[in-house]
Amino acid sequence: MEGNQIFNTIEEIKATLEVNEKRAVELLSKELVPCITTGTEKRTRYYTTTNMIGHTKKYIEIKMGEKDIPHTNRDIFLKEPIDEMMDEAITDPAVVITVTNQKGGVSKTTNTVTIATALAMLGQRVLVVDLDPQAQSSTYFNDDSFIGRSIMLLFREYDMNKDNITKELVESVIHTEEGISINGKFSIDILPSELRLGRTMEAIARNFGSHKALSLILDQVKNEYDFIIIDTPPSPGLPLISSMYATDKVVLSAKPTQKSLEGLEMTIEEIKDFNREVEKETQMDAIFINEFNPILNHHHRLLEESVGHSRKIGIPEEREFVSKLAPTIFETSQEAKVSILDYLEKPKDTLAAFDPFFRYASYLVLERVEKAEAEKSMKKGA
Repeated sequence: MEGNQIFNTIEEIKATLEVNEKRAVELLSKELVPCITTGTEKRTRYYTTTNMIGHTKKYIEIKMGEKDIPHTNRDIFLKEPIDEMMDEAITDPAVVITVTNQKGGVSKTTNTVTIATALAMLGQRVLVVDLDPQAQSSTYFNDDSFIGRSIMLLFREYDMNKDNITKELVESVIHTEEGISINGKFSIDILPSELRLGRTMEAIARNFGSHKALSLILDQVKNEYDFIIIDTPPSPGLPLISSMYATDKVVLSAKPTQKSLEGLEMTIEEIKDFNREVEKETQMDAIFINEFNPILNHHHRLLEESVGHSRKIGIPEEREFVSKLAPTIFETSQEAKVSILDYLEKPKDTLAAFDPFFRYASYLVLERVEKAEAEKSMKKGA
């Protein structure tokens, strides 16, 4: 959390925003400034961070363009019409992101779900795709079994006749999880998995062009979402290959262990091999290294080696996210089947654990907004 202050009183927040208390509450309650809240309607307590406030300022600056960028925080947050600015939809198809490492137990599911939650907090429409037969992402927030109503049905249908893959069919096996929310206001859709998916993927892997199946499936619904996040199993083969063919960006998941490092090396090599085969250049976008213990010398060595691999494939330093130790908030929220942002026993701990994921989500959203605004300016100038 270096360089990011957590605020838990209106006095601290209004001083940072440089507005009065009434305006600060309005900005927070409208979700213009991302925050988490506790208490009741009459007695609400707000928690936010400098990163969350900074994201909002940058968002508004991009939306306003070069014509009238204010010089003070107060002017930024009083600028009108802010509400219309924030509500404008981006019509580009969803950005597809794959979270992967061929080693199991390196927090792929935790990273997938928390990145998705951070994006939902920023008002994005998010779909989580579970390609792991263990269905960890699918059951993160509930104990439901998705037998007979999972992505496996779509792969089987593709195997029989890919022309049968329609938007209506794909939507029929997408489940909306209302429990994944920020103060009950946002939800995340899930394209779930089931145990039999592994056998199905093995069967269709022998067929020519099977690596295109997931891409065709996601194409049916890409216009309905801003981001699609794919959780992959800890193994090579069709799940990884098909996700690579469908994806725009890759997020690597790791821990400071020798096995995790070996899995990272294997994953990078397999992605490079696949890119050469299909003449594609998949963007390696970020790496999350969890459970780092700064007092252990071998953790420092393994962290340095993991970061070395990420630098070689072009991941910038600001997208290397290192979490110290394993915050209990992840374990307890997963057991309770809720997002970490809805497990609010200790809001400051929650924000500390959540911060790396919010920063990454912020990068993604601002990139998308910046691209849309640039395209809009080009059209106006044409």
